Parts: sequence; C-alpha cells; structure tokens
Amino acid sequence: MNRIKYFLFFVFCFANHLMFGQNVIVDPQFASSIASSGIVASVNCAERLLNGKILVFYGSNNLVLLNDDGTIDPSFSDGTGVSGGVGAMVECIKETPDGKIIIAGSFTSYNGTSVVGLARLHPDGTLDSSFPGLTFQGMGWVNDVEIDDNGNYLVGGSFFINQNCANFISIQPNGIVNPTFNNNGLSNGGDIFDIEILQNNDIIIAGSFGYYDNLLVNSIVCLNSDGTIDNTYSFGSGANGYVSDITIQPDNKILLVGNFTQINGSVTNRICRLNPDGTIDGTFSSGTGFPGGSSVRLVLAKENGKILVAGYFNSCNNVSRKSLIQLNPDGSVDQTFTTGTGFTISGSWSAAYIYSLIVLPNNQIIAGGNFDVFNGSAPPRITKITVCDPPTSETIVISSCAPYVSPTGQSYVQSGTYNETILSSLGCDSVFLTINLTILNSPLTAFSQTICGGTSFNWNGVEYNQSGQYSQTLVNQSGCDSVVTMDLTVNYITNAFSEQVCYGSSYTWNGQDYSSTGQYSQTLTTAAGCDSIVTLDLFVSEFATVAIPQICLVGLDSLSNLNRVIWEKPLTTGIDSFYVYKETTVSGVYELIGGTDYNDPGLFLDVNSNTAIQAYRYKISARDTCGLETSPSDFHKTIHLTINQGSGNTWNLIWSHYEGISFGSYNIYRGTDPSNITLLATIQSNLNSFTDLNPPAGPVYYQIEVVNPNSCDPNKVVGYNVSKSNIVTNQNNGTVAFTKIELSIHPNPTTGEVTVNVDEHLIGTTYVMKDELGRTVFSGILSSSSEKIDLSSFASGIYFLNVVNSSEVYKIVKR
Repeated sequence: MNRIKYFLFFVFCFANHLMFGQNVIVDPQFASSIASSGIVASVNCAERLLNGKILVFYGSNNLVLLNDDGTIDPSFSDGTGVSGGVGAMVECIKETPDGKIIIAGSFTSYNGTSVVGLARLHPDGTLDSSFPGLTFQGMGWVNDVEIDDNGNYLVGGSFFINQNCANFISIQPNGIVNPTFNNNGLSNGGDIFDIEILQNNDIIIAGSFGYYDNLLVNSIVCLNSDGTIDNTYSFGSGANGYVSDITIQPDNKILLVGNFTQINGSVTNRICRLNPDGTIDGTFSSGTGFPGGSSVRLVLAKENGKILVAGYFNSCNNVSRKSLIQLNPDGSVDQTFTTGTGFTISGSWSAAYIYSLIVLPNNQIIAGGNFDVFNGSAPPRITKITVCDPPTSETIVISSCAPYVSPTGQSYVQSGTYNETILSSLGCDSVFLTINLTILNSPLTAFSQTICGGTSFNWNGVEYNQSGQYSQTLVNQSGCDSVVTMDLTVNYITNAFSEQVCYGSSYTWNGQDYSSTGQYSQTLTTAAGCDSIVTLDLFVSEFATVAIPQICLVGLDSLSNLNRVIWEKPLTTGIDSFYVYKETTVSGVYELIGGTDYNDPGLFLDVNSNTAIQAYRYKISARDTCGLETSPSDFHKTIHLTINQGSGNTWNLIWSHYEGISFGSYNIYRGTDPSNITLLATIQSNLNSFTDLNPPAGPVYYQIEVVNPNSCDPNKVVGYNVSKSNIVTNQNNGTVAFTKIELSIHPNPTTGEVTVNVDEHLIGTTYVMKDELGRTVFSGILSSSSEKIDLSSFASGIYFLNVVNSSEVYKIVKR
C-alpha cells in the first residue's frame, strides 16, 4: 500500500471523555498494551503477517512486531532501524512466501548497514545480506511492492536507477532487475502509489503519472505480466488527479480512491468503482463523494461486501465522518457504522490522518496513523477497533435460594433489582439485562460457646470438642438453606514445639533437663482453669544435620593464577563452616587443605596448586553448628592444558576433561598476550584435543573454558559460571612465566590496619587491591619496605592484593 508523503506537526495529548453516538469502540486490552509499548509517534505503515502478528513502522525509523493483543514480540528487533533517504521512512511492508519480510520506502541504511530503498529481513528483524537493495541515482523512494506468482518483486515509487529502470520495475528474489520485464515504462517521470496483481496475473498500477511507455494513461494503467500495456482494459482518459489506492473486489471489480474528481470523463469525487474491463461501474454511486481538501488514502473491500475508506476527511456524500467511513456495496454511506466524532488531533475537532488499515478475520479493524483522539477517548497511534451490533434489552423475574448467580457470573444473596450489561466476545454491549430478584433464604445467624478440654458440646446431636467455627444448615419453609454458625472455644489446649541441641548438651524446660531424642509432655493450667498439654519434640544431633554441599565449579582463578573452588552456600543457620579437600598422590584418597567460615563467600583459593603442572580433584564438606561434619561432596576435576607443535606452523592442544558437571562444549581461547585472549572455537565436550591450523606469527597463548549450564552464586551477589584451564604458549616450554616476589601481610585476618612487608627492590612499585568480585577498591605505590594500609572503612569480606607485573596475589580477610 502506498504512502503519500506529508510533513505533519501535531500536539500530543491524552484525554478521556464519554463516548457518544457510535457503535465502533476501541479495544481496551489492545490500547492498554500499546500504551505501555512506547509507540507514541505517528504510525506510517502496518502489515498483518501470516502468523497473525502485526509489523508496524512508526516515528522516524522504528519497526516493531506486535502480538494480536498489542504486546511487543521481543523475538523481532530492528536495531537502530532505517536512516537516510528522503525523510527515512518505510512506506510498505510485504511478507515473502518463505516467511521473510520486505520493507520499502525512503532510506539508505538499515541497522547501520547500507541498503537503499528496499531491504529484505529475516523473521527476527536481522538484515538478509544476500539481498542488495536498490541503486538509486540521486534521492528517491519506494511506495509499494507486490510479489508475483514467479516470486519476483514488483516495485513502484519515485526513483531512477538508470535509463532502463525507473519508477516501476521487476526485481528477482536475488536482487537482480528482471531483464524480461518492461522496466522502463515510466522512465519519463511519475510516481507509483499502488500496485495490484489480478487473478489473470495482469498488473494494475496507479499513482501520479501521465504517460506509460509513451502512451497517455493519466494515473492508472493495466499491464501484462511482462510489464507491457494490456489494451483490453477501458480506462479511457484515466483520472484527472492522482490515484492513491486500488482494491480488487472478489468479483474482480476495481475500487479506486485518490485526489481525482473524474475517471474517464465521468464525475466521481475521490472514489470510484470500475468493472473488470475498466469501464465505470454504474451500480456504484457515492453521491457527492468526498469534498475538496480531503486526502482519501485507503480503500478495503470486506468479505460482507461493505467498503472501508480511510485517510483525511470530514465527510462523505454530506454525511459527517472523520477519517474513517464504511460504505454499502452500492457506494452509499453505511449508517449502521457510526464513529461519533471520529479520529481527530487533541485540541482540534478536525480530522486526523489514517495511513494504515487492516481488517482482521473477526471483523475487527486495526488503524494506524497520526491521531490521538477517537470520539473523545485517547487511543494509541495504532489502535484496534470493534464494530458492535445494537444491544437488546431484557427483563427477568427470579425467585431463588441464595446465592443466585446471574448470566454474567455475579453472585447475589439479597433481594433487589439489579442491572447488568452482557458483553459480546469482542467487548460490545450485547444485552441490557434487568433482574428482579427475590431471595428466599432466612437471615444468617451465629452464636459463641466455650468449653474446657476433655469435654464436648452437643449441637443438634453432633459433638464438638475442638476450637473453631462450625456451621449447620437448616431448611426453611421455602425449601432454602438457613445457615447457623457456632464459634467454639476449647480451653483444653494442646500445643507442640520442636527444639534441637548438640550431642552432650541438654534442653531445660520448666526446670526439667532433657538430653535424649524423643517427645516429652508437660501439663499446664490455663487462666480459665482448664488443662493445657504442651509437647516438646526434642532432637539431639549425633550426625551432621545439614545436607552435603556440592561444588559448582573448580578451575583457574585469573587474578591469582591459582585453582579456585566455588560452591553455592545454602540459606541456613545450621552451617558453621566449609572444608575443602584435595586428592593426594594416591587416587581416591583426599586430604583436608583448608576451609572457610559460613559467612565468607563460597570460594576457596588453593595456594599450593600449580595449574601449569597437572589437573586436580577437589571435594568439599560442611561442618554444622554442633561441630559435626557431613560426608564429602562429589569431586570436581580441573582442566589441564598442554601444547605441542604440529605439522608446519600448527599447534596441537591436548587437555584433561573437566569432571563434575554435564556440559555440551569446550570453548578454546587464543591471543598474542596472556591478558588479552579471545574466543577461537567451540567444540563438543566429548573431545579433548584441537589443532590450530592458522595461528598468528610470534608468541601465541591458549586457554580452555567450560561454561556451567547451571547458575552458581557463591556470594549471593554475582554468578560464577565458567571454569578455565591453565594458559599455555607456543614459546619455550609451553608454560606462561610469572614474576615471583617476596611479600608478607600481617595481621591477617584484620579488623583495621595491615602492614605489608616487601623486599627493598619493590619500593616504588604500584600495587592494586580488589574485592572478591574483581573490582578495584584501592591502589597505591609501595613507598617503603613496610607499607601500612588502613582497611577500617572497608566492608567485611575477602580482598586480594597484587603487585603490578606479577602473578602473585595475596588474600586479606577483613573482619
């Protein structure tokens, strides 16, 4: 559908007024969704795709995909949208048979990539780079695109490619101009606004042009499928103004709208219907049509034969309608289609522009354009409207037991007259219902009763001995239920509570000590003089009561070049600390290498690990608050990477498999500096070797990475989800060398100041302190061999001190 260019200035305003004089209403759910979507600028173009979703162009460069309810489909993104050209505008959207999307208009780039006038997108909004777009000479634009049975794109607008291709051309799906098509029909000027393909594959084009193939046709012409003129159509002298839109009815009659007042010499103000052979259809008469100053933009034929017309106008055939009207099949105004004050701009009662019109399968209508008021309400710039049938009125007389549930689902328990409106499935008022209701039930009654525990209360032959509310239903003389409620309080109270103590300890309750697992009861007396039995459920811990913790990941810590063990702490008060175990030189035998307090992050650095030598296996356990330790967890094993030279200038990487989690792939990183490596390749997790066939010259560094598919949060702040191997290089013996320094820190842990002792040759060297998330929190220069650092203002936690140009990292614990 073409879009004639206008430059509009408008005032945006939201207003809510009562609607009157209409049977066409705004769909509230769709409007609410659009209001939160950010579409606040004029909607220039919209197209309903085969999957029922709606692709919309709005503002100066935005494309957005809407679901049927008006919410945004996040699977589609246009990036930075279109730019350049004459106003950066999308005038037409078309879906190709294979599900891709053609956008056409005035632009020179899409999402930062150069493409002129015509672009093809994948369903997710990314640019199909195999389609080159057009090659305008100078500035131009495309107004409409149609796809013929051969899959070629018929493109019309105002553009000049070369002396053989201008304004109306056929392009093959590969982007090459179709050489068998007459692409030079409008080379002497003219603007194509609309293209329609007939059932016999003939083509009708319309717009603002005088000649086609040097034949005077005046704004409308019918062509054969090869682009040559089909002289069997009797358009005669054509239109005396531009034709903005064409619609082919199911009976092959042709509807035209535009800025003309005559077709082939016959007076018809801005709308006309032609017979299939192009002659004037005498059975269609719109009377005086649309008055001067109107801009009739769109015409659609509905399945029921009615005709929708949209654009900018205030009336048709002297009937007031603003920008949207429905005609009967004979051209007369459909008086049952009423829109009240219609589409306007806030602050003005003048009509607003509708640039896009879609009729949905359920007969709802989607209109887009430059408007912000519809009959006193404030719809979005693209809105769904519903055509309602006139409602009927009904009155019913009901005598019923309570509760009475009405046809709309309302529940009534009291007699009275109630008015309800029954809505249709599209939200229209369908029936105005009056209910004259008489409730036959007796009033509800209630009473209270108190008894001591061990006794019961008899009510109508039923014994009650527990506190609570109880109801009995009686039947009154009308046959309806009468409900009586009793609120019973039993002062014989049975309570129970649980306690847990560590082995060797006891729990004291009312002067009595209990030291064995079991249930114990004591009888107390309430203020009402009734017995109250309280039961203690005591558990004495002999084994660890917390679950066995599990490791998330083990691997290289890039900051310290040591192995780190990461686990996620369970949210519990029952754990005191965690222990870390490492496999000894004997397979399957583990030894304790350290631990952390529960309040510390779930992260441990193995200071005795050497990642360049071998892989390591680790397990962890938890120590509960009774001092009892769980069984060790399942083990995780790190990745150890080695390198050797292959044939020629190639390098072979071999590594040990990561063990402990299921994962799908290994990531292989490469770089010319160990501190700046990037992803080289990703391979299956059942492989453990890779050959780099095209390494860069000079030193090359490699590292292997595993991504944990499960989330892991040792700090309850940020996730750790990768395990990295050691870094190897093709230089020397394949290991990365680091500078060893001499440095000590005390006191550690600390609550305030620490002293850093270093060799004298390090005086003047920069040091950096980072937190456990890798963020730099402090830096300085070592000014003496005994440097003091004040941590009193730092939050409690673990910090890492690193001297620049060295791999050595020192852990500092701040209490």
